Amino acid sequence: MSIILKKRLLIALVLPTAALYYGQSTKDSLEKSKSIDEVMLVGRNLSQTAKERKTPVAVSNIKAAEIQEKLGNREFPEIMKSTPSVYVTKVGGGFGDSRINMRGFDGANIAVIINGQPVNDMQGGTVYWSNWTGLADIASSIQIQRGLGASKFVVPSVGGTINIVTKATDSEQKAMIKAEAGNDNYSRLSAMYSSGLKNKWGTTVLLSRWQGDGYINGTKGEGYSWFFSTGFKPNEKHAFNLIATGAPQVHDTRRSSATGANVATLQQFETYGRRYNPQTGMLNGSQFNLAPNFYHKPIASLNWDWNINDNLKLSTVLYGSWGRGGGGTGLNGSIKNAKDQTMNFMNYGAGGDGTINWDMIYRYNRGGAVTDYNGNTFQKGTFLAPAGSPADYNGQYVSTLNGTSGIVRKQSINSHDWYGVIADLNYKKNNWTFNGGLDLKTYKGGLYDIVTDMLGSDALFVKNTVNAPNGYYVDRAVKPEPLTKTGNTQKVSIYNEGLVKWAGLYGMIEYSSEKLSASVQGSVSEQYYKRRDYMLYTPENQETKWYHKTGYIVKGGANYNIDDHHNVFFNTGVISRQPLFNALFPSNQNIYNDAKNERIFSVELGYGFKSRYIDVNINAYRTQWDDRFISRGFNAGAADVAKFSQLKQGNAYFYNALNVGQLHQGIELEAKARPFSNLRVRGMVSLGNWKYKGNANFNILDVQSNQEVAGATGMINIKDLKVGDAAQTTASLGVDYNITKAFSIDANWEYYDKLYAQFNPINFLTEADRERGIVKLPSYNLFDVGASYKFEIGQKKSLTLRANVYNLFNKYYISELSSNIHATDKIANGPGAGKTYQEAGRVYQGVADANTGFLGFGRTWSVAATFRF
Repeated sequence: MSIILKKRLLIALVLPTAALYYGQSTKDSLEKSKSIDEVMLVGRNLSQTAKERKTPVAVSNIKAAEIQEKLGNREFPEIMKSTPSVYVTKVGGGFGDSRINMRGFDGANIAVIINGQPVNDMQGGTVYWSNWTGLADIASSIQIQRGLGASKFVVPSVGGTINIVTKATDSEQKAMIKAEAGNDNYSRLSAMYSSGLKNKWGTTVLLSRWQGDGYINGTKGEGYSWFFSTGFKPNEKHAFNLIATGAPQVHDTRRSSATGANVATLQQFETYGRRYNPQTGMLNGSQFNLAPNFYHKPIASLNWDWNINDNLKLSTVLYGSWGRGGGGTGLNGSIKNAKDQTMNFMNYGAGGDGTINWDMIYRYNRGGAVTDYNGNTFQKGTFLAPAGSPADYNGQYVSTLNGTSGIVRKQSINSHDWYGVIADLNYKKNNWTFNGGLDLKTYKGGLYDIVTDMLGSDALFVKNTVNAPNGYYVDRAVKPEPLTKTGNTQKVSIYNEGLVKWAGLYGMIEYSSEKLSASVQGSVSEQYYKRRDYMLYTPENQETKWYHKTGYIVKGGANYNIDDHHNVFFNTGVISRQPLFNALFPSNQNIYNDAKNERIFSVELGYGFKSRYIDVNINAYRTQWDDRFISRGFNAGAADVAKFSQLKQGNAYFYNALNVGQLHQGIELEAKARPFSNLRVRGMVSLGNWKYKGNANFNILDVQSNQEVAGATGMINIKDLKVGDAAQTTASLGVDYNITKAFSIDANWEYYDKLYAQFNPINFLTEADRERGIVKLPSYNLFDVGASYKFEIGQKKSLTLRANVYNLFNKYYISELSSNIHATDKIANGPGAGKTYQEAGRVYQGVADANTGFLGFGRTWSVAATFRF
């Protein structure tokens, strides 16, 4: 019996069984849910949590019950959508492919900390949420600290900090089984057991498995999550906790072949629907995707708390993370015939569905005669090796790397090992606290490409490394699965390693009384970088020297409690952040020696009101960011080629923008009201004004070679252009109502406005380009609803049923754009050529339909049954 069928049977049995029981009195689970302080058994000094009416930062908390009840089958960052100045989008819509922005800053500039351990990638700064699908099962609390945050570590967060605390060892023995189902054949089964504290030991274990077809066409996925925590408390002075967790997964995607840029136009979404995916199709009767993502990134940490005496405490954590897997890239090569015609295998014709005809590619690679969608004919000949090259596959059907004689599926592997230690010493005397610590970490990441499907070819001929000048053959495709060993596979295109070492010291002085709390903290860090390249260089030249940069953080703030209801706070700080690894080594052959530290200055003022019935927090912020490095991918369009003839239309490129300046200002309001014991109302409004400053330089890299495109450089004037990629105005209003003590319903409204397209320097080469500005997307509203019923089944046993509906009214909206075509621009070719998009009626919700981007999901749903005992 399949696992899917077993899970559906389990859900079918559990749900009707609940009707046999009568609802009994129980306190609302959201009120009972523990705070971060309550769940931390070990590593409390490392938790980096902000305290209400004490810590002078803007903060929002999400408790475990809200995560468990309302997240459902959505992406983990989506539970934070109702937080001020936060914007979350599902991007292409594959499982785990979402992203989060905070105060207009992307994920690489938001510090994500799990149990005191920073998890942002040490080369690019990003967090890939597909690696953390298990957080929905194990998170006990999430604290979103906007701005400089409360972290003492040498973590230069610009937009904010997401502080996640996982389950700790419970004091009592307990267990949980949870079955979930959702739209598009989604299902998940989870089980948790906690031993409770026995003889000074306690252990918690959680396992889950999920799978689904995906809301977007051709984005099926499946995965597991596992969590293990064991604690030992030999006496009142010492406590130890070992935590390990991971989430191996594989899922199909809807992203571009190499860069992650959006590849579908709004016109195509109008034609094929918002679930349209140009990366999928059928191969030999089964769904086949251009770029599946497969990864497993387990982390483990050993925490030790030592209460040296009543005033002095030492907290230490040793941690490691090991990432294995890959994704991205996609097709390699093309197919041309003797007439220099390129095969069109995209089914865009009348009655077509806009997908890839994989069978056409496969037949060609096997030597069959093929007629493409343009009516042109193609037939592959057998291979004859170049003079001096090995002739192992002469007479067979061979494709060549980056050639025109066939196509294979090629994907990028990221294999890294990351180790670190943090030691934190805390001394408290009367109203004063002195804190200092050491932060050490080392990272090695290997990047290389492999073939994951030959698509019918007998082999791939590779001739792109100085260490094999006569070429070699790749004849084994690696199955894209999260536990597949790729280290010893045949590598193509690129093979390099990035090494990063980090050493930091930090210190803080804090004064705290009933009325006043104030702190000053600072840190300094040394970051070392080295790169190895095994493809482009001979063995004696493969390794660069160690480069190093020094960074620092100085910040401080104060909170004053006027009385039991009112408080005010401020914080300010400066950050000198070392450039990311990818900024220092922007291509395979270039070292950017002039890479500067990014400079950030931030100041914030806030006011809070707290009473029995309502809590209100309002704050204003100003963040100035200079010398920023921005890198993004794009597929060259006709307008790009018109500006730089070196580019080839349809090919994948990266741009690097250097020395960019930004100014982010805004006001945020968050309120929670409890007018009645069974009614809770929460709301927020955030008004941002985020703009670019002054001039910047840029260059363009070719994705295939990862080398700079000669002549494709320049200066751009971006003064006062709006920062895109996140809504600058957001609002939400939510209601939780307990109809009875067992039955509750909830609803949530969200509003997004002043959302602009992504920034691409090619669009702003002239003053006229700057005056046109960045395309503004239409505003939109979303509504979610949910309901819960809890059955008490004897002592310490309960069954909770939960249902969620997201985007209740099935709203159509544009969630992001990667291009910048205005409705007033003239159409170069195609329907309406010579007219503007507006004149030709080629607009979607007022936006030119040639823009590439993504539409948000329509109506989705989830149901769950949770049995606790």
